[in-house]
Amino acid sequence: MNISIKHIGASLLLFFGIFIQNANSEVFPIDLDEDGLIDQWQHKTANGLPTKIEYDKNADEQIDQTDYYDPRGVLIRAELDRDFNGKIDQVQYYSAEGGLIRIRKDPIFTGIMSLTEYYDRLGRLKQIETDIEGDGKPEVRKVFNQDEQLSLVERDRDADGKFDTWEYIGELGELTHAAFDTTGDGNPDQWHYFKGDKRIRVEYDLNGDSTADRWDHYNSRGHLIRVEVDNNYDGKIDTVKRKRR
Repeated sequence: MNISIKHIGASLLLFFGIFIQNANSEVFPIDLDEDGLIDQWQHKTANGLPTKIEYDKNADEQIDQTDYYDPRGVLIRAELDRDFNGKIDQVQYYSAEGGLIRIRKDPIFTGIMSLTEYYDRLGRLKQIETDIEGDGKPEVRKVFNQDEQLSLVERDRDADGKFDTWEYIGELGELTHAAFDTTGDGNPDQWHYFKGDKRIRVEYDLNGDSTADRWDHYNSRGHLIRVEVDNNYDGKIDTVKRKRR
């Protein structure tokens, strides 16, 4: 990626209109802003279709973005060096129709592509994954609805490679309920429900069948006021205990 074009060489290329040729494509250097420095290199087939375009966006004579094209001349991938240090820190992937489908990036320039964004066929953001360790097992996944509003956050709190917390977000951005896997089997066994910023109910799966068997109810002050239990796991409440306050 450390390609340097000297000022004199760039000027000569522009003046004489010379292009570089290889077995697969021809390279056309261009000075878009007419400052005497090459800032774009267009690689094209004999039919004039692009195979690759390289950019120098900050006039430091270093390539900091490269776009790659398929045999039809459709953009399939773009690699960017956003902080101009000679290292790729963002890669964008495109569909066969040329629409953006995924972005992998190093958000704070640590050398790890820890953030991945996914887009639908209409270009709407649908999911973001954060993988701080860079091991392909995200610690956090955010899911968005068709209006690109956050609807679900999945978390791997114990870093075992499996999500164990699910937070559901309402239309106003509020937490409506959350599910937890406390046994490590990959299935939720606790469900917490909220109204505003107050917890109003907690449900527990006591026998691992993914069905609630105990229900704890809370008042508006957050105090436990009633406990309901299905002792024989038949789906019916057998015991009700009321808490005095």
